[in-house]
Amino acid sequence: FSNVRMPEPPTPPTNPEIPVTTIGAQGNSKLLAATSYYYITGTSSSGMRTESCSDSAEQNPSRRNLGYMDAGNYSLYELTVEKSGYYSLWPRMASGNGAGSQNTISFNFDGMPGVQFTIGDTGGWQNWISPEAKTLYLSAGTHRMMLYCTTGGYNLGVLNFDPLPSYDIAISEMENGAVIKSQPMGRPDDTINLTPAPNAGYCLKENSLKVNGEALAPVNGVYSFVMPAEDVTVTAEFVVDTTALQALYNDVKGLDEANYTTASWVPFAAALNAAQSALEDDPTP
Repeated sequence: FSNVRMPEPPTPPTNPEIPVTTIGAQGNSKLLAATSYYYITGTSSSGMRTESCSDSAEQNPSRRNLGYMDAGNYSLYELTVEKSGYYSLWPRMASGNGAGSQNTISFNFDGMPGVQFTIGDTGGWQNWISPEAKTLYLSAGTHRMMLYCTTGGYNLGVLNFDPLPSYDIAISEMENGAVIKSQPMGRPDDTINLTPAPNAGYCLKENSLKVNGEALAPVNGVYSFVMPAEDVTVTAEFVVDTTALQALYNDVKGLDEANYTTASWVPFAAALNAAQSALEDDPTP
């Protein structure tokens, strides 16, 4: 479904204002599928279109739903997310498509796949259920959302957004390298992986990768920690990588001056002493 091109909003006067759904930082937010789209593939009399909805006003304040949905139909929405974080998404859906049917709807965001929901027959086109929620990260700001009918065979009333506890993973400024986090924010008990990315000629200093001041030790080469219920700060130091210099020094430090001319030995000895000093100043961890 992510391959479907998202058209630009119609130009005035066809649709001078695009409906915007606000996803709040606290409490439940509802995207009303039948009344807040700015583009839909159907018309008022054919294809995917809106109809009266019997779901409760508490569940669906618009009392309208999208119906007559066939595979390949889609509608487009604009969202404003107040705060970056993870959200629990769950729709209100109904299906009278028959026993054994598997009916899938997809939602993507800014042209990227987001979440999918699959339901069977719910006992009628107005017999509404809430499928198991899915979790999705959304950054603060404006987003384009596509509702895409992976299959047909269902009605859609509302897509709910509930904010989940989400905490910052701040990467401190570093010289000669960076640390890459496995996800933009963390939820309590998430496992977060950190990947050191030193610049050419540098390496991570031993025991310098820390989360809130506590050093991390790699396990099978992977640095990770369990996210607490608070913001965290990641720090690290990168030093000159002397691995190659150390290997060369080890190979030549035992050479015997007696086997070489004075003219060749003097510059070699000076270079050997300089290498020894460098290794003492910046030993590779």
